[in-house]
Amino acid sequence: DVGGWYTPDIEAILAVEPDTVCVYAKWPSTEALDEKLPGDINIVRLDFYKAPTQREEMIQLGYLLNKRERADEYIEWHDQYVDEIYDRVAEIPDDEKVRVFIDAGGGKEFGRRAYSTGTGMHDLCVLAGGKNIAEGYVEGYADVETEWILDQNPDVIVGISYKGGYETDDETKMREHYEEIRALPGFKEHVTAVQNDSVFIMSNAFAFAPHYPAPLAVMAKWLYPKRFADFKPEAIHQEYIDEFLGIDFDVYEQGVFVFPRR
Repeated sequence: DVGGWYTPDIEAILAVEPDTVCVYAKWPSTEALDEKLPGDINIVRLDFYKAPTQREEMIQLGYLLNKRERADEYIEWHDQYVDEIYDRVAEIPDDEKVRVFIDAGGGKEFGRRAYSTGTGMHDLCVLAGGKNIAEGYVEGYADVETEWILDQNPDVIVGISYKGGYETDDETKMREHYEEIRALPGFKEHVTAVQNDSVFIMSNAFAFAPHYPAPLAVMAKWLYPKRFADFKPEAIHQEYIDEFLGIDFDVYEQGVFVFPRR
């Protein structure tokens, strides 16, 4: 354990004698990390959670690690799915795009917590052809009134859960988030997403990572099930694990990445 992404444990980092420390572009701060490490330790800042920059960051990592051929293999895998999704989304007229609310649970002060512009989930939604209803109303992560969501009447609601992922097979918390959204006052009566069974939950461990062609495919299929009927997101995810992680993990049997799993 070398600390968290925001508060690194400098002593623990030094104990493993790294040549390079790879962290987010913005976090931890230079005061918390750079200024406390010896000058001979390289600090590389790459996000790997923002869909629009993942491809370029993988190319950069290939150069840094002298693994350009391996990075090229990833790019080839990445592009075959992402380019096809982008091409299909480009055919959708703007006034026919699905309207989406991205829900992070109960608000810190009131209502519900929304993901808007400047967040990884917003990018994922937009790249999959969705219109985030919070765009232009709030920015980043912000509380919104439940009544406002009712008034906006989204076609799809996507909840982002900080549970699930690779390390558990227990879907209880994601199921609870799903049921919480559906049970919000007035939603069953007035929200199209609930009425049409278009409420979904995605684990943040799945949404933000170099395997993002898989969650992008999931999002696209949630928003446009007919247009992306031939896409198999679990197969895309499994390809990534087999080709690039080299671990014994079966996404069909292990982990909790989305709910409900259909």
